[in-house]
Amino acid sequence: MKHSIRIQAIRHATMLLTVEGKKILVDPMLSPKEAMEPSPHTTNQVRIPLVELPVGLELLQNIDAILLTHLHYDHFDQVAEKVLPKNLPVFCQPGDAQTLRKKGFTRTVPVAQSSQWEGLTLYRVDGNHGRGDVLKFMGDSSGFVIETSEGRTLYIGGDCIYDEQFEQNLDRFTPEIVILYGGEAKLNFGSNITMGSEDIRNVCVRSPGARAVVVHMEALNHCGLTRARLKGDLEEHGLLERVTIPEDGEIISL
Repeated sequence: MKHSIRIQAIRHATMLLTVEGKKILVDPMLSPKEAMEPSPHTTNQVRIPLVELPVGLELLQNIDAILLTHLHYDHFDQVAEKVLPKNLPVFCQPGDAQTLRKKGFTRTVPVAQSSQWEGLTLYRVDGNHGRGDVLKFMGDSSGFVIETSEGRTLYIGGDCIYDEQFEQNLDRFTPEIVILYGGEAKLNFGSNITMGSEDIRNVCVRSPGARAVVVHMEALNHCGLTRARLKGDLEEHGLLERVTIPEDGEIISL
């Protein structure tokens, strides 16, 4: 029997993954409720995060590695920079490595294509954080695929939309589990910069064998898609049984 993959959805994109006994903290935004300025270039100027952390910081410090899809402040904030151990491996996109080293993280691991660690293989894949001019404004954001020693594959989509690039990633890895960053985040110009209902439905159609888990919900001022609305849309299209939309703090074993 293969090992289960444990996903604890902490808040927003922050997750604690347990894969073959290794604890990996993904995209840590650890600030208290309303401690940060609103996401810029949005019409809704409410301070973020909108909700408190559902767990204590001590849980998120007892980890084996950190994985960062990119360095936007809702994925790696000042509290995370301050409290996380500086001697842990930090897997990141190559363009972020120097910044992390300057912040004192001594074991930064830039992943150009793939990296081996503790029996796991981590692949970095490109993702588009929007379209057109908004994509240029948002900058680079990566996804990561974790392949276990038993051949299980988990795709962390990161901040991106569903497009030809995402289709290529799905077809290349045929992931068993795909974690999607939802919320349908939008700025006050251009199209959405993270996945909305239609994007998530497209993933289900493209990868009928995958289990989708949707995070990045209900914690930022520019994420308008709620869990309830997403569930309703998926139910209407007969896809709800294929998708898990965890509450903050909820643990899923797959």
